[in-house]
Amino acid sequence: MCPAKAVKPTRKQREQQRHRKEILDVAMKLFVTKGYENTTMAEIADEAEFAVGTLYKFFKNKESLFAELVLQTWRECTSALQIGLEGTGTEVERVERYIEIMTGIMVKHSVAARVYASFVVRAMVPWNEDLQARTDEMDKRTLNLLESVFRSGIKKGMFAKLDPKALALALDGICDGFLRATMNQSEAYTADQIAQTIKQIFLDPVRVKSSRK
Repeated sequence: MCPAKAVKPTRKQREQQRHRKEILDVAMKLFVTKGYENTTMAEIADEAEFAVGTLYKFFKNKESLFAELVLQTWRECTSALQIGLEGTGTEVERVERYIEIMTGIMVKHSVAARVYASFVVRAMVPWNEDLQARTDEMDKRTLNLLESVFRSGIKKGMFAKLDPKALALALDGICDGFLRATMNQSEAYTADQIAQTIKQIFLDPVRVKSSRK
């Protein structure tokens, strides 16, 4: 049986997608500059050049708009990481690519991450269990892929004989630490500086010498 062809969005659907993106881009800009609590739906609509009623056709309230912003960013980041891990190259090269993509994400989204963390810690946004479950699922798949790359690399003698799950968790933890650092000082490190440091303190010690370039 032939696979079903992807249905091409209609002109109206493409226009709605474009409007939705414009609203989300404007909302993020206002959240960053004014703060979540000081930004109203009316201001978002005005900045995006939409009627307030039109805005509510896309999002029922500010909380749902914020949740969509988080999901949009999470999808973009995890998709890039997963593509990197599933791409071509040796296991060592794929882990290096994962580190490079991750550090690029850290720098690109450092301000957005700080805003999100501030909202959650200060309980400005109501706890959303569905949002948490969906982001957790994306993170889990990425971590599982990273673990499988380490497992395959260990079998081929590219990495030291350590627990692949522990290696994946350790690398994820180091990256999370640098993310927190860039959230507080977005100009402190470049993506390349962070990538090189992570490779030196994590990847070099666990990589078998014969697998090095």
